[in-house]
Amino acid sequence: MPSLCRVRPGAALPLILTLALVGSCGGSSGGSGSSSSPVAAANWPSAVEASAAIGNGVEIVSPCCGQTAPLDIEAQALATKSMGFTGVRYAVRLWPEDIEDFVDQADPDWLDKFLDQVRAEIDVLTDHGLTVVVNFNQNFKGDRNSDPLVDRWTVVAERFQDLPPSVYFEILNEPNWGGGFSPANALVPDEWNAIVARVIPAIRATNPQRIIVVPSALWSTPQAIPDLVLPAGDEHLIATFHNYFPVQFTHQGSWSDAWIGTTWTGTPDELATMQATMNDAVCWSRDTGVPLFNGEFSSYDAGTYVDQDPMLWNKTMVQLMEAENISWTYFLLHGHLDPVTQKISYDSLWDGNADVWNQPVLDALDQAQAEHIAPWANCAGK
Repeated sequence: MPSLCRVRPGAALPLILTLALVGSCGGSSGGSGSSSSPVAAANWPSAVEASAAIGNGVEIVSPCCGQTAPLDIEAQALATKSMGFTGVRYAVRLWPEDIEDFVDQADPDWLDKFLDQVRAEIDVLTDHGLTVVVNFNQNFKGDRNSDPLVDRWTVVAERFQDLPPSVYFEILNEPNWGGGFSPANALVPDEWNAIVARVIPAIRATNPQRIIVVPSALWSTPQAIPDLVLPAGDEHLIATFHNYFPVQFTHQGSWSDAWIGTTWTGTPDELATMQATMNDAVCWSRDTGVPLFNGEFSSYDAGTYVDQDPMLWNKTMVQLMEAENISWTYFLLHGHLDPVTQKISYDSLWDGNADVWNQPVLDALDQAQAEHIAPWANCAGK
C-alpha cells in the first residue's frame, strides 16, 4: 500500500457497542441513470486485487441524500487524493424512510432522481481515480424483516450495474435490528447469514462479478467475522468489520463520561488485547481466502480528552492491519476545527471550510506505514 504523501497542509455516530459486547474483546465513467446491461468486457478484479485497490483510504459521508456534510463531493474527492489516499468508503442512505426530507416522494420519478444524485457523486469519486465502496449506511426499519433490504439492493444493483469495476457494493452498515445499541437489537450471526444468503443473489442477478463487501454480524465487530457464511465459489467477496476497541478509550465522553481520561499507551497487555480483537478474523481469512477490510476505525472522542494516546492507538491499529494485508478506510474525512482547542472534531482528518488538516492523525498513519511489523496472528491449530 502506498504511504500517504504530503501535498498540502468529516455523520452518523460510528460503532457504539453494548457492555456485553465490550466484554468479549479482551481475549470511469459515469453517465446518468439506468443501464440495461452490466459492464461488458470489463477487467473485473479478484477479491484480493480489489482489497489491495482500497489500500489505505478514508470514509466520506454523502453530501446529499440524507446525510449532513457541508462540502460538495468534488472538494472531498480532491482533498482525499491530495493526501495520497487510494480508497473511499462512501456512506449514503438508500432507504426511503430516511431520505423523505430530501426528495419529494409524491413525484412518480423521485427514485430515479434520487439515484441520479447518488450516481453523480459516485462518478466524481471514480473520475478522481478512487476505489469506491458504496456503503448502504442505514439500519433495518420496523419489524425484523429483511425484505426491504433485498428489494432495495435489487433496484440499486440493477440501476448501477454499469458502474466501473472500481466501485464495490457494501451490503449494510453495522448490521443490527433497528439502530439501538442494546442486546435486544443485536443481529446475531445466524440471522445475518440468512439475510446475506438472500441479498448476494439479488445483487448477482445484475452484477455477476461486482465486488460485494459483506459486513460481519453484531454491529460489524471483528470477533463476528469467523461466523460469517458466504456462498461457495464466489471469488468477488470481501469481508468487512469495524474496530474501535477498547471503546472505553476510543469513545470516552461520547457514550460514558465515566470513561473520560482513559489512556492507551501500547503496553504489552494492551497490544495483545488489540491483536485479540482481530486474531480469529485474520485466521478465518487465511483459511477461506476471503480478504479483510476494516471500514471504520479511529480513536473517536479520545482526541478530545488526551493528546498523544490516540495517535499511538491509530498508528498501532494501522500497523497491525497492514502486517496482515487488511485494507482500511479511516473514519472520517471531514470535521470541524474547534476555535478554542484548535483540534478537529472527532479525530476527523480535515476541516474543508478552513482547509486545515488534522496533522497528528496524518502523521500517525504515515508513521505506521513507514514502520512495518511482521505478521502477528496466531492461527496454530486452526
